[in-house]
Amino acid sequence: MKSKVKLTITIALIATFGGVGIVETVGATPDESQRLRGLGDRVFFVEVYDLFEGTSFDNCYFFLPDGTWIDPPFPAPGTWSQNSNGAKTSYVAGAIALDFDIGAPGNPFLVTLLLNQQGTVTPAGGKGTLQLWAFSQVIIPDFGIGVVGEFISVGYEVDECPIDF
Repeated sequence: MKSKVKLTITIALIATFGGVGIVETVGATPDESQRLRGLGDRVFFVEVYDLFEGTSFDNCYFFLPDGTWIDPPFPAPGTWSQNSNGAKTSYVAGAIALDFDIGAPGNPFLVTLLLNQQGTVTPAGGKGTLQLWAFSQVIIPDFGIGVVGEFISVGYEVDECPIDF
């Protein structure tokens, strides 16, 4: 199971980042009127479970109509693309932060920081409220560092984010 997840994440990273570190802006707001069809212009309030630390925190994800994806704690906006439509909508989102400093104060150590997320959005119990479930990884590809964080996010659509970032 773990190797299947790693393969899926690797494929998602290649799809998200084009295999060469370039992110293309991809809008995904289908014209159909069904409530769940397009993720564009939606905000989700989520509880994020840090699988490495065993802790959790509140967050919001913003899916802008132009394909921009914002995860406020991450230092750079990214992009998202919708993989399916209907009762279970899947998506891939990702962001790249270049020259992110992980060094000690006064001793900079700049790396590339990647955030990759695969998720699904479904209606809650047929009531129309959209629920989000997502798996995310934070990766430092430089120097063979690799995965530095894994997260599960669970939440629901809101009109606006209740957190002041």
